[in-house]
Amino acid sequence: MTPASREAPADPTAFQCPPDEYTILPFWFLNGDLDPEELRSQLAELHAKGIKGVILHGRYGLEMPYLSSRYLERIRLIVEEARRIGLRTWIYDEMNWPSGTAGGQVLQSRPDLAQRYIECISFSVRGPWFTYLTGADSRYLDFERSTPLAAFAVGSDGRVIDLTPNLSFENVIPWEVPAGNWRLLYIVEKRADYYIDALNPESTAEFLRLGYEPYGRALGDLIPSATVGFYTDEPAMHYFLSGGDNPVLPWTKDMLRRFRERNGYSLRPHLPHLFFDLGPESARVRYDFYCTLTDLYTDAYYRQIHEWCRSRGLLFTGHLLYEEWLRKQIRVEGNLFRHIAEMDIPGVDHLYPIIGGPDRADEHVALKAVSSAAHHLGRERVLCESFGGIFMDATMQRMKWIADWEFLLGVNLLNPHGFHYTLEGPRKRDWPPSMFYQYPWWPYYGEFSAYIKRLGYLLTGGRHAARVAVLWPINAMFATYTPQSHNPLADRTESDFAVLTDLLLRLHYDFDYLEEDVLAGARLEGGTLRVADEAYELLILPPLTHLKLSTVEQLERFVGDGGRVLGMVFLPALAFGSEGLVDVSERIRALFGVDPSETQRGYRLCEGIEPIEREHPGGGRACFLRTCALARHLPMRLQQRMGTPGLPESPYLHLEAEGAGTRYYFAPPDSERLDVTDEVLAERRTVAAALERALERLVTADITIDNPEILCLHRIKGGQDVYFLVNASCEAQTAEVSVRGSFGLMLWDPETGRRRPAVPSWENGGRTHFQVALAPAGSVFVLLEAPPRQRIVEANVTVEWQREREVRAYGAVAEGRIVLDDGSSRTVLAMRAGEPCAPLVLDGEWEFEVPGGNGLVLTRWLTRAEAPGEGEVEPAGPAADVAGWLPMVPGAWCYQLPAEPREAFPVPVWYRARFRADHLPPRLDLII
Repeated sequence: MTPASREAPADPTAFQCPPDEYTILPFWFLNGDLDPEELRSQLAELHAKGIKGVILHGRYGLEMPYLSSRYLERIRLIVEEARRIGLRTWIYDEMNWPSGTAGGQVLQSRPDLAQRYIECISFSVRGPWFTYLTGADSRYLDFERSTPLAAFAVGSDGRVIDLTPNLSFENVIPWEVPAGNWRLLYIVEKRADYYIDALNPESTAEFLRLGYEPYGRALGDLIPSATVGFYTDEPAMHYFLSGGDNPVLPWTKDMLRRFRERNGYSLRPHLPHLFFDLGPESARVRYDFYCTLTDLYTDAYYRQIHEWCRSRGLLFTGHLLYEEWLRKQIRVEGNLFRHIAEMDIPGVDHLYPIIGGPDRADEHVALKAVSSAAHHLGRERVLCESFGGIFMDATMQRMKWIADWEFLLGVNLLNPHGFHYTLEGPRKRDWPPSMFYQYPWWPYYGEFSAYIKRLGYLLTGGRHAARVAVLWPINAMFATYTPQSHNPLADRTESDFAVLTDLLLRLHYDFDYLEEDVLAGARLEGGTLRVADEAYELLILPPLTHLKLSTVEQLERFVGDGGRVLGMVFLPALAFGSEGLVDVSERIRALFGVDPSETQRGYRLCEGIEPIEREHPGGGRACFLRTCALARHLPMRLQQRMGTPGLPESPYLHLEAEGAGTRYYFAPPDSERLDVTDEVLAERRTVAAALERALERLVTADITIDNPEILCLHRIKGGQDVYFLVNASCEAQTAEVSVRGSFGLMLWDPETGRRRPAVPSWENGGRTHFQVALAPAGSVFVLLEAPPRQRIVEANVTVEWQREREVRAYGAVAEGRIVLDDGSSRTVLAMRAGEPCAPLVLDGEWEFEVPGGNGLVLTRWLTRAEAPGEGEVEPAGPAADVAGWLPMVPGAWCYQLPAEPREAFPVPVWYRARFRADHLPPRLDLII
């Protein structure tokens, strides 16, 4: 997008027929024989549906070696044909996923580049005793293929003894255990030979040589004119049991040396701090360790690939792993904001037929994090890999519901996952659905494509408009993280950070996440924090134990400049400075008027929600919400009963869908199940109301919407305010909406491309009000214009347009009535049109014709192997003998047998299925 178009106002003609640059960008799963004529035919299908870009993705089922000469010939054919018909291509940089191995070739070429990790193997021992722990084998503990790194003993009093000097015979730790209770720690280095050491620059260099350069050579003159860039998918600095809680951490070649060069002290004697809380020093060691990992990973992987692409005029995009969850991010990505800075188009993914909400608040986090980074980096586009795993029965309404929510959170480039070249055999079960020609709604996909282009057009360019920023709490998570166990303060941080995100969206205070280093570099202007195009009047701190000293200093300057700060649940008492860990409790107390250490000790004892405010010279203000948690799950009275006050999370709280809503049940073992839905919802409303009151005292809302199911994004395009309103529910919703100031209001419908005024509207209290009604999963844009000379304040018809002396409207009423208000008097316009037509009722028998065959999907059937010499079996029927027949499901037949067959595969089998049909059509086809 050119600078001129970036600032151009919204154009109704471009909205009706949006430019191709806002096309969806699907994965095309190259998962079959890649027949040249079939490839050309499928490209034509994409083009016919308005899709003008595609990502070429080697995938399960590919019938030729990945990156072979034949495969690369097909890639060039695709790129040439795509250019001929007007599609631009991207290259997915891996066979399947995750990115980094070039289909396994990197580790075949360089086994020494396999992923490294350390594991803390520990057990308790009571002295006096003698231990002789060997790491030579796994007879007693898992030392398989390990190299000793260090060993320690930790006493019950916290004393640490370094046993590494005792190391004998390469991997044996002998130790005479003193009296008392001790935990012996043996820390070893291991390898995972299926993934690369992404912290080692040599790994990425080899990945570029084997996984990128072949594309460069094959495409040659087509780069960058026809091929736009490369897409990397879910690389990670750690890929061993990465989603669980275990004493395992990322490692790399020469880690001890690289850590010392960066931090000025030796890591080896401090390794126990990474796994156990051994005093205040533990937080500093962990912070240094994960910051070091983040920087090594950024430099080794993302920056190297970005520079390779940039040197060839290519763009670099993709997405990371575990973007939704702070705890899981720590050892696979570190601080993801650092990596996103190396992407020309920041990306994220969202899987499954779900969106964020009160019970899935963490689903919001990934998209909001990446769009926030894009706002601060000045990146125009934000990509989201979408729709993977939304089930084979996916509908376009389900896709729209998900896409609307994604675009509301800052996405403006849709990356559907995926379009399958073929569904033959098991390919149909590769992350369904295929969104391509195989689906019955494919003939209408062009409408969905145009819809997404309209969203992209209005939500690209200009700037995001948010008055609120939320501090990104990853440094506090670093400080409290132990990989094998949870810290209650860190769990509260992670849970309430996600809940805060959902609450702000439902209270309609749009916001960005603000990373601490970005905050430190923000400009202060008249009580606002300015980062790129953003201007924040309020900074919210989620529950935090630690932050950076630069953050404390910026908070003090911000409040002194007239800014506003809101904290909640507990406040940080320690900060990371250049000289180590700093006690900042008095400085935080001076800001908020509460003792931060006391908030950390006593937050679980708070039964209500108490706002504590402190005014500062210069107009600054700080507020602290004293409460046990923002999250509300198990009701407070049941927390008391269970002996876990202040802990809303409970394994005994069960959720069950009921219609479009959810019911909550308390079901402890050996007790009667109790419906607590009303209590849960009441407590959540109380928290939302308390937060809303605090926000109202600290910042003025751009927009108010009296329905939490309707969410809103605010952007400014060409100097014009653009609000994107989304019904995040699957039920129709209505709301009264108001915006600051006096405006005319136009509704732009992204489904049709048409516009109409928001009618009726009225002014009150310095704000313009109107009503909005959205269908299930509905959406609309509201664009602010100069106020009309005469405002329509009442109408019983739908108004299409209003001019100086003319109004065009329609409605199913006998008499249309419109009331105009010019500020001093009102004029009534009325017109009779006769009685509306009676509804058309289909009464009695009627028939319809479908354009294609009506399909009956058989989800259950029986099978058995054919006996030697057996003829045709008896057809299925009510009296058929099914003894010895096995029930089957879609999947590998051999794994559904009770035992191995005597004959070698392939084995002839018979299938049998029963179904009921009230009407026998003249033609019946069986498709297997």
